[in-house]
Amino acid sequence: MGIVDDVMVNAKAAIDDFGKKATDIADSSVLAISANSIKNEIEKKLTELGRVYYLKTKDSSISKDEIDDLIGEIDILTEQLNAIKAKRAFLRSKKVCPKCKREVPKDSLFCNKCGADLNQE
Repeated sequence: MGIVDDVMVNAKAAIDDFGKKATDIADSSVLAISANSIKNEIEKKLTELGRVYYLKTKDSSISKDEIDDLIGEIDILTEQLNAIKAKRAFLRSKKVCPKCKREVPKDSLFCNKCGADLNQE
């Protein structure tokens, strides 16, 4: 019965490993959906900021506070997006370049997109 027990233990370990990988893939997918939602919201805010800035420049009817509020909202959304990207990269055994925010291999010393030194993190 020793061989059967070994087979059962190995099968259970393989199933557990597969389950963890499936969970990581699902988590990564959820994060990707969240990231896309935030990207869309940022694009809407940037469009609104452009419209508000245009109107302010054209006839001074918009206050600087409104522009500052929109910029603050965009900054908060960008921070949320960067946090999601970092978490998703971690789940995929990668890291995010602090300069260009692209995913790079976990063991990279330099970003393969922008060339930033990744040892200064």
